Amino acid sequence: MDFDSLYEEIVRVTDNSYHSRIKKRMRYTWEQISPLISSDSTVAEIGIGPMSALVKRLKGAEVIGIDLNDDQSALCKAFQIELKTCDIQAEPLPLEDESVDVILFLETIEHLCAYPNNVLDNMYKKLKTGGYLSLSTTNFLRISSRVRVLLGKNPLRNYFEPSPSGRNHIREYVPDEMEYYMRKSGFSIEKTCRFGIPYGPRIVSALLCLAYLYPGFRNYFMITGKK
Repeated sequence: MDFDSLYEEIVRVTDNSYHSRIKKRMRYTWEQISPLISSDSTVAEIGIGPMSALVKRLKGAEVIGIDLNDDQSALCKAFQIELKTCDIQAEPLPLEDESVDVILFLETIEHLCAYPNNVLDNMYKKLKTGGYLSLSTTNFLRISSRVRVLLGKNPLRNYFEPSPSGRNHIREYVPDEMEYYMRKSGFSIEKTCRFGIPYGPRIVSALLCLAYLYPGFRNYFMITGKK
């Protein structure tokens, strides 16, 4: 099964239009993490999303999904992913120390109130020596945020408001800052990449060109750290 047909199945199972909208960046994310994972790997995704199903089906790896609640139970059941609930801001991860080869922490940290190292230290303990943490998040310095600041608006739209789509971001980061936090928890930085361009009818083509020309304007970044 290829990425496209599997992703269509994931969208059908979850019945979540948001998953359909993020397919392009999930493909990019998959391309970055795929080389880190083999059929012998044990992978934990913290903040369960389509990637758990992609890893399970396309790699045949053991996948453990960890989330605040069981909202993703349909996805986990359909793709035989072990589901564990945990408030990672207040509780230790429900994993044995040094038991996981890869931790996926994708587009989740921006929703947390906790100091980053409280969470990253916990992940470091659960990884095997030589294991990887793949972390992606929204770039606080993306071009749309810069424009909002120039217009006198808060770049964090809908801050502190409940949002079923998860759009509410409590804290956003920049790549250098997140690299610092990861190093502080013990990770060596293997790779940092910036991706994603502005989209929507109100974004003019000039902004798209700037996002391509200057990586710091792009919407997201991903960092791979190694224990």
